Amino acid sequence: METLNNIQNAIDYIENNLCEHISIDNIANEACMSTSSFRRCFLSLCGITVGEYIRLRRLTLAGKEIISSNKKIVDIAFKYGYESHESFSRAFLRFHNVSPLSARSLGEINVFSKISVESILGGNEKMATNWFFQSENSICNFRSAGVLIHNGRILVQREKGGKEYALPGGLVLQGETAEQAVIRRYKEEANIEIICEKLIWVEESFWEWNNKKTHSICFYHLVNLKNKDFVPNNKFICQAENNNVEYGWIEIKELNNLIIYPSFIKTEVKNITNSVKHFVTQD
Repeated sequence: METLNNIQNAIDYIENNLCEHISIDNIANEACMSTSSFRRCFLSLCGITVGEYIRLRRLTLAGKEIISSNKKIVDIAFKYGYESHESFSRAFLRFHNVSPLSARSLGEINVFSKISVESILGGNEKMATNWFFQSENSICNFRSAGVLIHNGRILVQREKGGKEYALPGGLVLQGETAEQAVIRRYKEEANIEIICEKLIWVEESFWEWNNKKTHSICFYHLVNLKNKDFVPNNKFICQAENNNVEYGWIEIKELNNLIIYPSFIKTEVKNITNSVKHFVTQD
């Protein structure tokens, strides 16, 4: 129960600092966890990444200010961490399905509510949209990720300024395929349009969290850029819609020197075959 209370403390900290720069390390400290453990626990419990939660909450609060005040939209955009009116408008349209000006005229927006650990454990309708299930003693989820390789480099993500890496992807929604999920996630999180070439790995990951046996299934797809002439910047950059997650290229030969999940990526990315490989990992 103490762990759940600590997670809720971290969520409360996020809510109290949505108009400030929020460090994932500081959030993890509020939960009395290491950064890596907190990220994994938050995702398993809440069904989304910490960065995505912050993004959706900021867009919700920004929308509420737009329809309830006469403040300049650009000022509201800056307040919630967006560096330009254009980037804010794109993010706003994607989440609310209307532009900021249209939302102000209509007086209607989409809302992503503050997460309550207690309501999740009691059954939360939001969780039903994802392949995320839990019982008294277990948690199970279904994820999809992409392996994007270009000129000897692989695209990875990390929390802003972090030292631990992963492949872009996320939870599969009920009613969509794993392939559709990874295409959606690349577009939503990194603003990159991709096509899926083939399924290359299937991972079953087992660990225990808060006395619950956790079983995560992930499909890894070899993907390619939809527009071959577009190659993202080499540097790690924050996407405009999610200031807490950075995307960038890593030389494949440098992977052995990094902390990346799952760890089998370090060897398998150098030996991709036509057969789908199945991995069972435990932590």
